[in-house]
Amino acid sequence: MTISRAHIAIPFLALALLAGPALTGCSSQTLAEGVAEGIAGENGQEIDLNTDGGLPDGFPENIPVVDGDVISGVSVGDGETQTWTVQIAITDPEAAYNEIKTGLEKAGFTSDFTGMNEGQGYGTFDDGVHSVVISTGDNGTNVVAATYIVAQTMR
Repeated sequence: MTISRAHIAIPFLALALLAGPALTGCSSQTLAEGVAEGIAGENGQEIDLNTDGGLPDGFPENIPVVDGDVISGVSVGDGETQTWTVQIAITDPEAAYNEIKTGLEKAGFTSDFTGMNEGQGYGTFDDGVHSVVISTGDNGTNVVAATYIVAQTMR
């Protein structure tokens, strides 16, 4: 199967939507809307930005998320090309990492890559339907967060 550049780039662009305000000083909503319009125009993708504290539309129900305030969430695309990026405020990166890892494993996800390093948790998980990349720790803006990047598993 061939994966398009747009499909590979979309999760990283979504992450840029979440981190961009720290780098530019712009309001997160203004920046996110501008970037989203550019992405949508370039790739013809559907985009759902959540600035109201909820998970983005269509976020898979089988993926457990930690308790906390949703800092930001975005879904890009639809159907088999849909991806979601969510950041949730946490207080303890190691405890949140362990909770996420345990929750995903109980939900049937397996992992080839997980761990903690200098207070940052990270891992990749897959259940055959969805691939999940998680990280916990400082999100680059002095906010401690759990970040999820979720996509349809490419088979």
